[in-house]
Amino acid sequence: HPPPKAHPPPKAHPPPKAHPQPPTAQLSQPQGRQSACAAGDAGVELEGLVVRDGYKLLMENATACCNACSAHTAAPSGQSCNTWVWCGDKAACGWQHRQCWLKHSTARKPRPTGNQTGWTSGGAW
Repeated sequence: HPPPKAHPPPKAHPPPKAHPQPPTAQLSQPQGRQSACAAGDAGVELEGLVVRDGYKLLMENATACCNACSAHTAAPSGQSCNTWVWCGDKAACGWQHRQCWLKHSTARKPRPTGNQTGWTSGGAW
């Protein structure tokens, strides 16, 4: 009997395609205008010229406030939004809970707020 035929080695399957991960915005050290928003810096209220007050601009979360800032064009003051503050802690914020203030700032400067603040802030400088 002739020797049995050798089987060819199995074909290698290509590795599965990896799905790219979206970039994450870093609001604690922003680099230019943000195209995506992250959670911001909790416990910080940043100073700046108000370009839209937060009395009637109520947002569900810090990301929504950041998105509102990114979408805000130059106000009558001539300043666009590059800094936002949002108050998400109902106990610390009281009547200001969920307010989103859009501001323009030339530097990242936190307001002196003491030990307790319900504000979360971020932006692009």
